Amino acid sequence: RRLVVAQVFTEPGESAVIWDDPLGCGGLTLTKPEVTAKDGKLVIRSDADARWGISVGDNCLLPVSWDGLVEVVDEPTIEPGRPIVHFRVVDTTLYRKNGRKAGFAARFWGWINGYVHPRMASISVDLHSPVEELREFLPLVLPAAYVGDAEATLASVTLDAVRVEDGALFIDVELTSPDPAPGTVPFEEPPLDVRE
Repeated sequence: RRLVVAQVFTEPGESAVIWDDPLGCGGLTLTKPEVTAKDGKLVIRSDADARWGISVGDNCLLPVSWDGLVEVVDEPTIEPGRPIVHFRVVDTTLYRKNGRKAGFAARFWGWINGYVHPRMASISVDLHSPVEELREFLPLVLPAAYVGDAEATLASVTLDAVRVEDGALFIDVELTSPDPAPGTVPFEEPPLDVRE
């Protein structure tokens, strides 16, 4: 939720002005985001206040307004070759305030989705720093027999899979540790003493 608020709901009161017609004839604002997980995906449900019309000079013709709920389902994906997680919008549902699905003409549905999808798809998590910290940590715990091949092991660290569960982002990290050189005799690491 912190991630969603920090990247999308950045206006006062945890709101997101998705679109605002400079002539005042239309706008879309989302507020009060609720963030949950479902089937490994991120579900963002927020209050929505929308208005639209046709600007003619200083007038707004045929003004229409709607307030309800917008639910967006984002699927986390890993950027190929880089430790960055992006979120791809896979579903959007509009609800009335009473929780029932809102029935909209395709034009208005497309209008709302056209503004909401790009904003919700802008969520990302850059994991360069944590991956580098992992690469710094691994040599401290690799068995002595592998120290010579540590560079190959560290270079193999990649993000393998990502999912959303229980209010957290879970990321599987994959690494390949080469077999020790032929003839290498493993030895027991001495246990840590109290000071260590």
